Amino acid sequence: MLKWFFVSFAALALLTRASLSQTMGSVSGTVMDQAGKPINGIWVTAVRTALPPASGAATSDATGLFLIQNLPAGPYKICAQSPSWQYLDPCFWTDPVAGAAFPASIIASKTTTVPVKLQSAAKLQIRVNDPQQLLGPAHPERDVAVDVLTPARVYFRARLASQDPAGRTMEVPIPSDRELRVLVTPTQVSLVDATNTAVPGAGTIMAVTHPGAATAPALVTFTVSAAQ
Repeated sequence: MLKWFFVSFAALALLTRASLSQTMGSVSGTVMDQAGKPINGIWVTAVRTALPPASGAATSDATGLFLIQNLPAGPYKICAQSPSWQYLDPCFWTDPVAGAAFPASIIASKTTTVPVKLQSAAKLQIRVNDPQQLLGPAHPERDVAVDVLTPARVYFRARLASQDPAGRTMEVPIPSDRELRVLVTPTQVSLVDATNTAVPGAGTIMAVTHPGAATAPALVTFTVSAAQ
């Protein structure tokens, strides 16, 4: 009886696995830059845009190829993150009103092909001068937080690019030739901007545009005036 139970359980597990495989699909494609050159090492995510939620991820190889398997059938959007922030993630930098930049319809037992062409990112740098050395060495976002409002209506947080005794530089990828809103929030120090105007504790919002012809990053400067 016990043997029959184990055999039945194993058979049920195989049937369940086979049934699930028939309801799952895959998405594949090649990640390229605007010139059509394949990009290696891009973290590609397929995110379902309907309920119930589902997602899967893979990294593009040396030929730019990626394959994400075992996705429940349905509509998806394809996101692509560059670890070096050299390229813009379409899920952050595409206006959702216009629809997903790279939509994918996953069909059970089939592989959907979606070519992904990424836009190169410009850089916004935020320099925080610290003549009194009041900034802490760890968790820089706890002293000063910098967030860019993206077309996807979400805030993209800048990360630390470098730190030295005179201050720190934070960096965030942005598109060129597009006016963006940047929120700078001092959390544990007081700041003044380049005109020596105090930044409110709730933060200040400024407009920033990186000209497409410019090669240097857009730069915004603040100075730590006191500890809070």
